[in-house]
Amino acid sequence: MDSLSTPPELESMHRVCHELRRPLTVIHAYSELLADGIAGPLNEDQQKHMDTVLGAAEGLGNQIQALVGLAEIDSGHFHLIEEDVDLSGVCPERLKRFADRFTAAGIELEFDNQSDELLAETDLERLQACVTEFLDNALKYTPRGGKVRVTQLTTDDEFRIGVWSSGPGVQADECERLFERYYRADMGSEGLDAKGLGIGLTLCRANAKALGGRAWAEPAREGGMNFYLDFPIWGQPSIYSAR
Repeated sequence: MDSLSTPPELESMHRVCHELRRPLTVIHAYSELLADGIAGPLNEDQQKHMDTVLGAAEGLGNQIQALVGLAEIDSGHFHLIEEDVDLSGVCPERLKRFADRFTAAGIELEFDNQSDELLAETDLERLQACVTEFLDNALKYTPRGGKVRVTQLTTDDEFRIGVWSSGPGVQADECERLFERYYRADMGSEGLDAKGLGIGLTLCRANAKALGGRAWAEPAREGGMNFYLDFPIWGQPSIYSAR
């Protein structure tokens, strides 16, 4: 990071978060090794405990990243690191990371892929963060026995990622407020793991906008909620190129 062009407050936040990530990375790495049985096979209860540790470590990492993102928004210093990305591979990679957590929560996870390969010059980490936030949100607000469906599709002019959950939703006139900083809707989440900083969707929308797209939500006709990431293909020729 260029300290000469970065606001001092943002630079300090990056340094603090870097120091927090270092021990967290060690915790996560060794927990993965233990969960994989490197120190010996685990029984069912031990495996559940390790999955809990891994989930908590990943959640803390996401919150640390959220604090950095909030500082970036407040400072107006939103830096993109662009690289060639196959957009059609983003959801499968995220779903692989979340699969065990949805299984442990007793939530059915579906993936409906209607997208061919689509190359983009974009910031992969920020795009992954958007998808992660939608999946985290679905995991928090979908009760055991519920269902989450992730859809990925490409039209002539748009690439879309959609996440539908069968959990409680909100009225149409409240959907925009879900993306406000610290806003928490009453979604009947009693008994669900609805913890968090209340800034995830705010950051998701800021990231999507920085990437030339938009993040939005609507109540689903079949019940539950739909969350969408839309990215124009031909409207942003400097960002997207189809192949």
